[in-house]
Amino acid sequence: MKKLLASALAVVLTCAAFAGCGSSDSSSKKDTASSAAAAESKAEESKAEESKAEESKAESKAEESKAEESKAEESKAEESKAEESKADESKAESDIAYKADATETVIELEDPDTGAWANCFGDGYIDYHTLPRGTDLTFTVEIKLSDTFLGMLEAGILNGDEQIGFAPTSMSAEDGWKHLGEELGFVKSDMYPVGVELAQMENGSDGTYKLKPKMKDGEVRKDKKGNILWEEDVYMVEDDSKMAPLYSKPDGFIKWNDQWKEWGNATQTVTFTITKEALDWMFKSIETSIADGTPDENGNNPNDYGGILFQCSGNFEVKKITINHGNILLSTQYSEWAEAHPGESWIPAQ
Repeated sequence: MKKLLASALAVVLTCAAFAGCGSSDSSSKKDTASSAAAAESKAEESKAEESKAEESKAESKAEESKAEESKAEESKAEESKAEESKADESKAESDIAYKADATETVIELEDPDTGAWANCFGDGYIDYHTLPRGTDLTFTVEIKLSDTFLGMLEAGILNGDEQIGFAPTSMSAEDGWKHLGEELGFVKSDMYPVGVELAQMENGSDGTYKLKPKMKDGEVRKDKKGNILWEEDVYMVEDDSKMAPLYSKPDGFIKWNDQWKEWGNATQTVTFTITKEALDWMFKSIETSIADGTPDENGNNPNDYGGILFQCSGNFEVKKITINHGNILLSTQYSEWAEAHPGESWIPAQ
């Protein structure tokens, strides 16, 4: 009986043990599955969050990129507008236009040529295309001694016998440079005596100023036509050892006497008139030059140039020229205008 009870008890304990083992394994499996599911869920949530974060970053970068592109475009647009504005301003400043109401022309030279016997305009000149026909032109010219010349005087490098003056000169391919003042009636002035006018007067004098004849062996020299040959300077009648303060020599050169030694930096002014007869002569010379020229393949005549320049003794600067007629241009100005207006005439048809 005892053996039967022991055996029964063993069976009961064994079943209980098996039942306990079975319950523990099931719970473990359930916990593992639950943990795995949670981990997967978290991983997916993490991925989703990362994806959203990346999408947000991408969107942010895209927006920043768009913003930068927009700023760049705005900056370029502003720069472009600024450049266009500058170009328009530059164009407005450089535009040369005929002004119907202009009554005078003012030419100011920033860097005049001060070389000996050079043209103060350098390679330029007052362009014939812009000069009126059939009228006198009065010029008021302002000059001053150059700083270099004054410095050389102060240093004692110069002798002090230099000439100071200039000649109004026409220029064309046909006749080259010509001093207009050497022809009677071409250049006049109320400011100084004109040498070629004195040469037509008795004894070469108007009573205040005089020319001196050239002498040889006590005799007055004459040319082949019997005309008296005069010395180049103009003198005072009351004391013919003194030259006139300002005068035009018979060769058309307007000259100051040695008063220039007292000028220092002061500006000097001289006024004269180039007559319509002188201008008509110049126009004919230029027209003859053009007629003798051969146009190139583009129809440009190499002889189509000319006008007025000033041949200067040197050592002084021509600062300003005022002409009593509007719309007169230097050749550099006219060339700029003509290039922009091919085939047009500067002076409107009357």
